[in-house]
Amino acid sequence: MKRSIVYSKPEAIMLAVSYVVLIAANALGEIFKFGGVTAGSVSNEVFAWFAPAGYVFMIWSLIYIGLVVWLVRLARTGREPRQSGGNTVRKESLVFVVSCVLNIIWLALWHLRIFPASIVVIVLLFASVALLYLMTRKRSKSWLDRAPISLYASWLAVATIANIAHVATRATDGGNDVVSAVSTIVLLAVFAGIAFLMRRKFGDYVFGLVVAWAGIGIGVHLIEVAPVVGVIAILISTVGVAAALVPWDVISSGTAGRQTRRK
Repeated sequence: MKRSIVYSKPEAIMLAVSYVVLIAANALGEIFKFGGVTAGSVSNEVFAWFAPAGYVFMIWSLIYIGLVVWLVRLARTGREPRQSGGNTVRKESLVFVVSCVLNIIWLALWHLRIFPASIVVIVLLFASVALLYLMTRKRSKSWLDRAPISLYASWLAVATIANIAHVATRATDGGNDVVSAVSTIVLLAVFAGIAFLMRRKFGDYVFGLVVAWAGIGIGVHLIEVAPVVGVIAILISTVGVAAALVPWDVISSGTAGRQTRRK
């Protein structure tokens, strides 16, 4: 007997509206320069070491495209009639709406240069998308569901630290170059280590690719001001992340298996 599946049109509409409002807020904020500035011009007001070159932010286009795929698949994910609860909205959808609201609030705070509050909001934004990451992995094993939200969460992990670094640079009137250089290298090394953990625990290669993309961009950003630090940043983000993404456990077990057969 074929099972009956329930799709919630109100929920799908809610997801679509949230996404469209998010895109519109970001686009209009840049086109009409909310607060008289763009997000990029605010970032360029101070030289923060842990900050990617401008081209790196093209990743947002890929994130938004990926979210379309993720949203369509989420909206088309049916539920058993007994689970529909009279078109009750699923927690995953509600968390996405919250993430859209937080994204828009952060954009407004950034344009208005309300930096301490922007840190709080971007941390909450990252937490909400990280929760979506866990929810998605529980709901689906398809890379079409997992990859888009992993891309979003991974970028927000980097963006959150960059936001904090920017605000710290402003608060310290440019900061100390030695401290900034060392902290940048340490942070990139930590991200490479997290890339290893994400690959090993979740089988997630997207996080490492995002770290590599952002880290190389940070190196490019630094190369003219501090060539040595820039090169080290690029090396950590390429060689380091590549090493983190290699499935060493699979390779070692395969090698051990071949040695056992030879015996």
